[in-house]
Parts: sequence; C-alpha cells; structure tokens
Amino acid sequence: MLFAAHLAVTVLVAALLVWTACYDWRHLKIRNTTVMVFVGLAVLLMALRGFATWQSDLAAGALLFVIGFGAWMLRAMGGGDAKLFLPLGLLLGMTALSPFSMFFLLSSVLMLVAIRWAGRRRRSNPVARRLRMMALTRQVPYAVPMAAATIPALFLRAFGLA
Repeated sequence: MLFAAHLAVTVLVAALLVWTACYDWRHLKIRNTTVMVFVGLAVLLMALRGFATWQSDLAAGALLFVIGFGAWMLRAMGGGDAKLFLPLGLLLGMTALSPFSMFFLLSSVLMLVAIRWAGRRRRSNPVARRLRMMALTRQVPYAVPMAAATIPALFLRAFGLA
C-alpha cells in the first residue's frame, strides 16, 4: 500500500514537471508557487519513505541549489531555473543524482542542438519558431531539460534502481 502511494505521488510529480516545462517553454518563467509545491511533494515522498533518507535528500537539494545559484550568478540561467534545482534535489536524493546528471547532460545537449538547428531553418511551425527565438534571444527554458532528466531518474529511484 505504501509503495502504491509513493508511486502515485511520483506520477503526480512527473505530471507537474511536464506542466512546468511547458509553462517555462511558453513564458520563460517558473513561479515561486510551483517551486513550493515541488518542495511539499518532496517532503511528502520523504514521509512515505519514513524520513529514512532525509539527510541525503537535503544534501542533494543543497548541492543542486548551489550549482543553480552559481549558474544564475554567471547569468547562465534564470532565477526560477536556479530555484527549481532545490526541490529537484530533494526529490532525487543523492542516490539518483548520477542518473539525473547523465540525463541532464544528454537533454541539454539535445536542446542546444535543436536551438542551433532551428536557428538555421526557415520552417514556420510553432516549435521551430520558438527554437529560433531562443537562438536569437539566448533565453533558454531550462525547465525542459531539467524535467526530461528528472522524470526518468525519479522513477529509477521509486523502483529502487538508483
């Protein structure tokens, strides 16, 4: 029964991550309320695990937040993206940071390739137009690769594979 509740919350987190990525894609903004909802869901998942890993979850959240804060200070990403790293670290914990890192690298490279490719094309579909705008303005919705990396790592953790 506890595993079913854990899995249901994990699916809810994944759905919210997809919504956040779509919202960031369209508006280049991650709301503070969204970040706080993720923090609440992370605490709920910790409670469902009996708070057995809260120290490593908090350490992972702090580590990712420091990385995000550094990227924000260097103006490599927006403040919302930097703030989103904290709850993602809380959700993933130290055990899933390795797969998250690999998925994040892969999804970031794919996003960069798509932006570069679309910047050279003249297609008029909405995705290509948005990617072209990113190439021109250099404003990238990092929630997209963050969500693409977090969702599989989150399920690896839920099933005890990470």
